Amino acid sequence: DQYVIGQEVLKKRISMTVYHYLLGREQKPILIIGDTGSGKNHSILVLKQFLKKEKIDIPVLIFDVSHLTPNGYEGDSVDTILQEVKRLQTLSGTKKGIVYMDEFCKLIQPNHDSHGENTNGITQGQLLSMLSGDVRCGVDTSKLLFILGGAFADLRELRKNKKRHRILGFGQDGESGKEKITIRDELIEIGIQRELLGRISSIVQMDTLGREAIREILVHKEIGPLTRKKAEYQQDQLELRIDEDMIDRIVDNVVKEKLGARSAFNIVEDLCGDYNFDMIEQGYSWIKLHSGMLEGEPPVFGRSGDE
Repeated sequence: DQYVIGQEVLKKRISMTVYHYLLGREQKPILIIGDTGSGKNHSILVLKQFLKKEKIDIPVLIFDVSHLTPNGYEGDSVDTILQEVKRLQTLSGTKKGIVYMDEFCKLIQPNHDSHGENTNGITQGQLLSMLSGDVRCGVDTSKLLFILGGAFADLRELRKNKKRHRILGFGQDGESGKEKITIRDELIEIGIQRELLGRISSIVQMDTLGREAIREILVHKEIGPLTRKKAEYQQDQLELRIDEDMIDRIVDNVVKEKLGARSAFNIVEDLCGDYNFDMIEQGYSWIKLHSGMLEGEPPVFGRSGDE
């Protein structure tokens, strides 16, 4: 809760899954579905930092699987993941490990090579073997916890184009004129192999970040982009100030871009630009960001004693 804003379902699901895994009870693969900037990678990074802080020596590997190919000639292969896991296991002296497969949604779209073979389909089959539990590259994958994540933009298109009533699982619904369908049905429809999906015990759909959540992230006292930028300036004995109305305008732009927390960091970075260079060169000690900057006005600079 201290480092991840909102996303209550995701936090509880990851917490209980990892808790059971650490106790040796079970390892249930999770699939996380969330828009760009909703906090998928950030949540895994927080988990990784927590394990390190608590001196729980289990490696956490974050791997972008969008470049996986069946043979690895034109990208990485499944063996690349396991080789990295093996390296981390050797360093930590354990057979366990948590593997987060980022951009998993990129592997469900058909991708045919020059011979007409669907390479993504073959790669999904190789991932199925991993999740099922086998020994490859010296790694017993039955001892690993797998978490898969992606934006799954194809789901939004599918839902937009079809009139449906989605249900969580088995059940009856009295509404007429709507097709009843589960999230698993939809995932199979957009390209996930049924057998691979069958190995995934839990699916979490992340919430879209609202205005209040975005604002809270923006000004977070430890991890917020404004806090980080202020700390960066302080390292050079410079002070970064920002008007409240400017914060509101940044939130407006983040909501407009629909890129979540990632957009907040990018906008702050763009706003600050190279002003710290100018301040050092010209002897200014503080800078104030204001809403007029979004219309092309310059920031306000000042020296010690100026207000």
